[in-house]
Amino acid sequence: MGSVMFLCLLMLSSICFGNSSDKIIDMECQSAVGVIGQTTHITCSFKTSGDFNITIHTLLLKKGDEACFVFPPKEPVIINPRFKVAVQNKPSLLLSNTSVSDEGEYKYTVITDRGVVQDITFGFTVTAKFNIPVISSVPEEIKNSQKADLYCSSSGGYPAGTIHWFDHTGTNWTSSSTLVRTEGEDKLLLLSSKLSFTNIDVNWIPFKCVVLNSKGMVEEESMFHMKMEGGIPDDSPSNFQTVNVAAAAVVIGSLIVGLLLMLLLCRRRARQHFPVAITDPEQGSNN
Repeated sequence: MGSVMFLCLLMLSSICFGNSSDKIIDMECQSAVGVIGQTTHITCSFKTSGDFNITIHTLLLKKGDEACFVFPPKEPVIINPRFKVAVQNKPSLLLSNTSVSDEGEYKYTVITDRGVVQDITFGFTVTAKFNIPVISSVPEEIKNSQKADLYCSSSGGYPAGTIHWFDHTGTNWTSSSTLVRTEGEDKLLLLSSKLSFTNIDVNWIPFKCVVLNSKGMVEEESMFHMKMEGGIPDDSPSNFQTVNVAAAAVVIGSLIVGLLLMLLLCRRRARQHFPVAITDPEQGSNN
């Protein structure tokens, strides 16, 4: 009741300072995008019909019909202490420790010595990046051509994203998976995906789990080299990759050793063709 009376008094006081219909001043606020846990800058600026100074008397920010920030603070309105003025005598604001609950539409009223700018609206959205996905399998040790389930989970993101699965050839297996989104107390999301096989093929490994954000952009990914019962066959792509890397290392190492030997031989030959003359100090003094 007290806050309602205050808002009514604030609107009545605006008459004393003028009305935005006079178009002496206006204001524009950009849509704000905040990152969870960080400070968000809400950019607002005056638009005037001339070049003159403006003195701000009161700022009032509302989310829906509830006042969330008043400056200077006035009883009995309870303000959100995370809001503050970005620059003195300017309408821009700062919001610290941004959270999902800050999302929504805001209305901003500013009373100045040049008039009132009332109910300027702007949207506020928040984002949070998903964590590196964790992958596991059931059973932990998989048999070729047997049933297997792969699991991938990623937490801490917002808004809702999705998970895609790929094998080592780049084939997309996402259509064969199921995805569950779980909302935590902090409104951040946990993505959990399950990819099931009735007959898994060792030639498909390793598998990659890719986390996409709400815009379809890749945020994180992990590769899963599953354990195979009896080991991975010699002709599997995974072993081919290991053999290729090892072979490349051997070739490069051999080239380096060969170059060093060539340099050593060149130095020895140079010394043989151009021997260094050593002068005896006593002979030199006699001369």
